Amino acid sequence: MPGSCTPIRSPKLLKAAHIDDGQTATYNSIPPTSGEHYGRWVPTGVYTDPIQNERQVHNLEHGHVLIQYRSLPEAEVAQLASVVQGAGRMLILAPYPDMDPKISFTSWGKIQTCEAWSEGVPELARFFIAQNRDHAPESIP
Repeated sequence: MPGSCTPIRSPKLLKAAHIDDGQTATYNSIPPTSGEHYGRWVPTGVYTDPIQNERQVHNLEHGHVLIQYRSLPEAEVAQLASVVQGAGRMLILAPYPDMDPKISFTSWGKIQTCEAWSEGVPELARFFIAQNRDHAPESIP
């Protein structure tokens, strides 16, 4: 594991209920890993704008993995985009400017973060995806 990265952690699972668009939820991790969320999710893929917490949690509830980053150079974002595009279904890459770490990997009830970029981050992303994709209360194969 790259030296600046945490082990995979399992924050306490929060109640998974739908809330109305425009409402805000409170989460126990940043980025969130479970909790209240909007009734619509976002399509998978690579995003250049942040995804609202209440929207991304719905994706997590269905077994998706999100890779999010803060202030990374374009070359490093491109490496993460390559991981997402090459690893198949149920994956999202998006910026998350309001988190402390540079990189986070989240799935339902799981989070791993990295304080800095290193050459091992893409492989760590692949491992997180392999271990955590499609492990959620409403997984959709």
